[in-house]
Amino acid sequence: MIIKVIKGSDLKAAIRYNTQKVNDDRATVLSAHNLPVDDLNNLPLLERMMRHIATPLKGFTSKVEKYVFHGVISPEEKDLSDDTLTRLSDDYMKEMGYANQPYFVVKHQDTDHTHVHIVSIDIDKKGKKCIDDSFQYRKTSEIRKSLEQKYNLSSPEKSKDYREQAKQRVANAINFVDKTSFLQNEIPNSDYKNNIQRVLRKVRNDYEFTDFAQLNRILASYGIRSEVSNEYEGVSFYSIDENGKRNGKAIAGSKFLFSYKTWKDQFSRNEELFDRRKNQINISKKHVRSATDYIFKKYAGKITYGDYIAEVKKHGIDAQPLINDFGLLIGFNFVDHGRGYSYKASEIDRNLSKELKDRLIAGGVGESPEIFETNRLQKALEELFQRRVKEHYEFESNAIRFLPYETELYISYCKEFYHANEYNARFAIEKFLEDKNRDLISIYQKEEKKFKEDVAQFLKIAAVVDPGKLDDLLRSSVFNFEDGKLCDSRRSDFFIEDTGISFPEITNARRREEDKPLTQREMDFYALVADVGINKIKFDFFNLNDKLFRFLSEDDKTKVQSKMMQDKIANLIENNSTTEAVDKMIMSGMLFDMKGDDVIIFSPNSSASLVVTDSKFRDYFINHKEELLSMNNLFLTKKGYPTLLYQAVQKFNRVLESDFKQQERLIYICDWMAQHNSELSNDIRRMINEGDTSHIIDHLMKYAEKDLTFISYSQYQKDKEVGFYHRSKIQSQAKDKKAEDKTQTNNQDKKKSMGV
Repeated sequence: MIIKVIKGSDLKAAIRYNTQKVNDDRATVLSAHNLPVDDLNNLPLLERMMRHIATPLKGFTSKVEKYVFHGVISPEEKDLSDDTLTRLSDDYMKEMGYANQPYFVVKHQDTDHTHVHIVSIDIDKKGKKCIDDSFQYRKTSEIRKSLEQKYNLSSPEKSKDYREQAKQRVANAINFVDKTSFLQNEIPNSDYKNNIQRVLRKVRNDYEFTDFAQLNRILASYGIRSEVSNEYEGVSFYSIDENGKRNGKAIAGSKFLFSYKTWKDQFSRNEELFDRRKNQINISKKHVRSATDYIFKKYAGKITYGDYIAEVKKHGIDAQPLINDFGLLIGFNFVDHGRGYSYKASEIDRNLSKELKDRLIAGGVGESPEIFETNRLQKALEELFQRRVKEHYEFESNAIRFLPYETELYISYCKEFYHANEYNARFAIEKFLEDKNRDLISIYQKEEKKFKEDVAQFLKIAAVVDPGKLDDLLRSSVFNFEDGKLCDSRRSDFFIEDTGISFPEITNARRREEDKPLTQREMDFYALVADVGINKIKFDFFNLNDKLFRFLSEDDKTKVQSKMMQDKIANLIENNSTTEAVDKMIMSGMLFDMKGDDVIIFSPNSSASLVVTDSKFRDYFINHKEELLSMNNLFLTKKGYPTLLYQAVQKFNRVLESDFKQQERLIYICDWMAQHNSELSNDIRRMINEGDTSHIIDHLMKYAEKDLTFISYSQYQKDKEVGFYHRSKIQSQAKDKKAEDKTQTNNQDKKKSMGV
């Protein structure tokens, strides 16, 4: 149930509004209280008695301006009897303090929901205020809830189909506009005045405005405008055409019982309401903004005024373009019919007006450029996605989870190979993401089912294999046996327990360890890690393979890398204690630094970094600063920056292996290097110009030997994720002389092989 209270000073207008509907057979008088009227159908007598009682006795002058009470009770239920409506109205007036005041109740039947209007006064025969009307809106809200409980009526806050009600309210408002607007209908001359009157009543009851400018924005939706004379305190109304030109006779507002003073009173009441309804107003503005954003996504590039106005109307919004004498769009007004507010574009969002000017072009409905080819781009995106699954992820569910980080890659792919514009591509990838995420659960279940089927087959074989050969069987399969679980070596979340077979411990770390022994520097670094109590480490460099991400710019790659780091770190801090979070960061190969009061986490072979703002984490870092920074020294250049030369070697390797715009991309990489070392960049550029590209990598490695304290990142080129399994603690500070001599000999041999 909804209850609305209107305060005013024009008793005649309030009475005539209701009695006119009774005369038109659209309303019925249900009751009259404290009024000496026997026949409820005698409307002239009812009006005279009401106005007589509201007139102060001779010798008394009323100083109360807004003494008229006009209430509207609108239950959601449609089948309430006249007796129930009468009792409901009487209970409401009693609770509000009007039990001893004159009032009459009228049932209106001119809308989808039957509702009642109650007209009363706040003054006594001496013209003095006898009703305390302070906090009436708050009291009404409390009384409404008690009446809903008493009469078992639905509440808008608790209704399950509240959204449907809101949609219906918008539909009803648009339907009323369609039926009464002079812009859309040929209103006969005989109905001209009545139609304007119907619109004015609707606008006055269902919209909120604080001046004639806002009122005219709303009336423009109905093809009506007001003309105001402040000097004579008068207002008139007339119809207008689609260009805003007057095309009907002007009728004084007093003819409709909506005089200049009536509107001024309405403005004052609405100004008081605006402060209380800031939240509703903000919701209305966001509704206009989100509707516009949706339409911009739906249409490619430019869109005509006609298409935009037609599309936004589906959301219950009337958009009114403001065109100057030169035919240029200078602004937009909006009317939210569902919520009853009007705005300029700049009042909604200061950028909205500029966006509309940039995107809208002259034209009618259906004349805008073709709605972008979603189906064609969806097919292209699916092809790239399946290739990514096959080359990079192995499992489709993994690829779906990573899709948000690859948005720019997919958009670049559509633009380069399918000639899609930015709007087409972004809308296509958003729809693609939505569809894939909708299917994620079923895809995961299929993959898990396939894993269980494969495991069942594998266990049948393992059951007949000699126990001494189970190790070889596991190593040749895609399964690991770790912590008593048989799991997929590619997906740790796919596993089964209680296999009934005593498998040997096989992990990814062990596989790699046996395939590739640790270098001395890796062992040194791992010794430091072990000193702080970590037994296992796995490097996540957030590195983006150029072959798969070749469409991304360097800036976009950095954004993706940073986003991946940010998500991972936020998840670690949120779901672990500070100590555990730091340990897991180190286990993921993240490094730490401190500049001023900022703690920075970065990835050693990418440009991704993140400033940590969590206070507990900062305190922990400060207390363990020396231990954490000592690990970084093995992964940094002498100048304290990430090993950028390693990135250069990777970039040149990939370009030299491909014919894809080789010359242009080599020069591009030199420009990238120039930001970090102009001398080396000039050397490489000279080699490119001379066509001597085969020795670029050698030259880089020679320079690396001179300039870097650590260059062993080449061991990570083939596989980003390198696992270490610590066999024993190696204290780098206690190396014996034999180990030092061996290291020195190895370094000299390496220099000779590089020609240094």
